[in-house]
Amino acid sequence: ISIGSELGTLFDNQRANATDSFKSIYGKTSLSQSLEPVRDFVINYYFVKDTTGYIVSIYTPQQYWKKLKPDIQFFLKHFWIGPDPKPVIRDKTPYLWPTRGKTSTHSRHFPIHTSPRTTSTPNWAVTHPLEGLTLAPIVGGSWYAFAQNNQLVVGDVKTGSKTWAMAIPGGIASQLAADKNLVFFVTGATPNVLIGLDPESQQIVIHTPLNESLASEDLVVHNNQLLIQLLTELVAIDTQTGGIQWRYPNKSTFPPTVASGSLVLIPENQAIHHVDIDSQSRLNQWPIAPAISPISRDGTVWATHYKENSIYVTLLDTKTGAMPTQLTQTVSQIQSVWPAALSQHHYGVLFNDDTGMHYLWIIDTRSRETSGFILIDTPVRGHQLIGTPDTFEFVCRRDANTHIRSVHVQTNTQTQQTVPAQLKSSVHHMLYSRFGFSFILGDDGDNLRVLSLP
Repeated sequence: ISIGSELGTLFDNQRANATDSFKSIYGKTSLSQSLEPVRDFVINYYFVKDTTGYIVSIYTPQQYWKKLKPDIQFFLKHFWIGPDPKPVIRDKTPYLWPTRGKTSTHSRHFPIHTSPRTTSTPNWAVTHPLEGLTLAPIVGGSWYAFAQNNQLVVGDVKTGSKTWAMAIPGGIASQLAADKNLVFFVTGATPNVLIGLDPESQQIVIHTPLNESLASEDLVVHNNQLLIQLLTELVAIDTQTGGIQWRYPNKSTFPPTVASGSLVLIPENQAIHHVDIDSQSRLNQWPIAPAISPISRDGTVWATHYKENSIYVTLLDTKTGAMPTQLTQTVSQIQSVWPAALSQHHYGVLFNDDTGMHYLWIIDTRSRETSGFILIDTPVRGHQLIGTPDTFEFVCRRDANTHIRSVHVQTNTQTQQTVPAQLKSSVHHMLYSRFGFSFILGDDGDNLRVLSLP
């Protein structure tokens, strides 16, 4: 039974002097000499150097896995292909950035290292008719999709060309989410219906009517479940069968935040509750009404709220229920806050005030102190703030030009990449593939523009 598999990171390849690497783990049950069932783990590491492949296979009973794990990690750390002495390579393990319908702990994309973005030459660029409301895009293995007017548009992620489109009765009321190469959305028809669709075969695989309307348009995927916040309850739906697995009473316009074996909810939009997924019992609660969805990492919930001209970031300990840290910044009257993001070791929140100024507040997640408070000198036109390894990215506009602004927190420098299209509306921006390509969706006033930038 497959337990998990993933491509190696750039650091994994550098550490082993390999061109590519891949890891797979699976469990196997066999019989001992006394005919007792024995559970074994098999861990295979595949390394490729030029045209030669290497396989490191580790076969161990499950009960010894934790004991042997340090030795296995030590071996992999010193595994090296080639006759030359192995150099010292610093581990800069990158962060899995959040994507629409995903969280940092279960993103379908692999960790990467991103190089400074300098070229404005796109991988590809296509146009679509400008009609109706466009929701945020989503990218699968070989396809991309977005909602426009009353239809779902699907294209080829390698060429950008439109593959097909499907009319959706009532339109699409939710954002898009993906799991097991299916794209999920909720229709705007009455009653609302959850649809799971295979972009390759164009077949509807999941069709689940919902007994209430959506309260939050975001769909969250977690452990083969789709978490949907309705008007009075949170429901979990099996992404393989479409069956409703459980319901939890909760009135909120916030989607749930996935923590380790638990959920963070915002009942009545007035407080933060920490709930165990299995027992659905409340573990902790804090009297904070966040302005944006909290982010959870390593047992800590990061929550942002503001009041008049002050913005607060509060750290919540899910193990003890304590609030060990709260940081504050004061500007003019705060107008809006963008969804926050995490880079490798930093939390970033983007917001603006009534003077038209935009600010990026960066907090070190290790020291839990402010490491940067940056005034953005151009209007922000993107819907998203994206965290990549020690870099935050967002879309800005200067005069008629659109560009991606990158703030590098380690060097305290900024770079920008010009988008080869004069986009007038707010822009959807996301990263995809292990190479960190930028997916851009916006309109130039005449057409809808879709671009992929290196």
